Amino acid sequence: MNLKNWVKMKGAVAAGISLLAGWLLLKDAKIFAAGIAEGLTLCAGVIIPALFPFMVLAKFVCGSGAARVLSKLLSPLTMRIFNLPQNMGSMILMSLIGGYPAAARMIGQEVKNGNLPAKTGERMLCFCVNAGPSFLVGAVGIGMLGSLKAGMILYFSQAISSLLMGFLLSFQEKRRKIDGNVGVSTETYSKVFVESVVDSVQAIISMCAFVLLFCAVLAFCESSGLFVAAVEFLAKVFSVSEEKIQAFFTGMIEVTAGSRAVARYGSLPMLAFITSFGSLSVIFQIYGQLVGSGMKLSGFTLSRVVHGVVAAVICRGMIRIFPEAAETMAQGAEAAITSTSAVGSAAVLIVTAMFLLTVGRGQQ
Repeated sequence: MNLKNWVKMKGAVAAGISLLAGWLLLKDAKIFAAGIAEGLTLCAGVIIPALFPFMVLAKFVCGSGAARVLSKLLSPLTMRIFNLPQNMGSMILMSLIGGYPAAARMIGQEVKNGNLPAKTGERMLCFCVNAGPSFLVGAVGIGMLGSLKAGMILYFSQAISSLLMGFLLSFQEKRRKIDGNVGVSTETYSKVFVESVVDSVQAIISMCAFVLLFCAVLAFCESSGLFVAAVEFLAKVFSVSEEKIQAFFTGMIEVTAGSRAVARYGSLPMLAFITSFGSLSVIFQIYGQLVGSGMKLSGFTLSRVVHGVVAAVICRGMIRIFPEAAETMAQGAEAAITSTSAVGSAAVLIVTAMFLLTVGRGQQ
């Protein structure tokens, strides 16, 4: 097949998909609308409170010169364990506290600015995209499961999986001593702060758009006869309840709605897998943060599955040490998560901002 015919075929397929999607949007308008409404609730109650403050912080760290100080403190770990440039330490730290897109946003910016090779950035994405403690401990652990200990197990399962993957992937590149000299920002704090807020608003709108879209798709799937039939078939094949199968696939599509479903019907290791994998929604959110960076994202996509499996195995091992945490899965706690997520994010943001401002004054 020559290139001209291939282009025509792709266009025909895209046209067919578009027509089918348009017909379904008209036919099942109420179902899609209900999914969008659910997505708006998740954005207002979870996504924005948990992630927006850290998006602002991540941008501020990059633009204010704080990354230079943080990276210098973490340089032994960054260079010897992860085989990364010295100035990447702040991104590893942000990946563990900032939520899924925070570190990815920083990595993409460094690649675009020419401060980080694209190949190294691609490797970092495989272990620097994680759920933050405000989501895992505050929203999922306390809000959905009613257990701080369960939330901590989820968080440390993910963190250990991430750090382990980072170490193993460090052997992909030849070990070298890299000059970690990072330029000092000449911008004023006020200008950097304003730019951080404006850029983060644009980023969070993009993220919420993906959440709304995938929640609409999820609502359609749940109402689809084919989806119901597939769930029933898999439940019989694996001798698992239909509710558990449906909760798992919900989590694969959209992580927040999926976490709530798994908290009711699944297990803690399954929840560890879902939150570490991140869902298709999160994967596309990360894609959106990296537009224009030139990085290849096939390795990142594959790494999500590996990350989830390793976290689930670690979680199962931790349950043997703290068996009482698994008992919370049977309680089916409702998601009273808005306040806990917001408070958790705000607290970490305030403490981190105070530290950054203190360090910044010392460097002037």
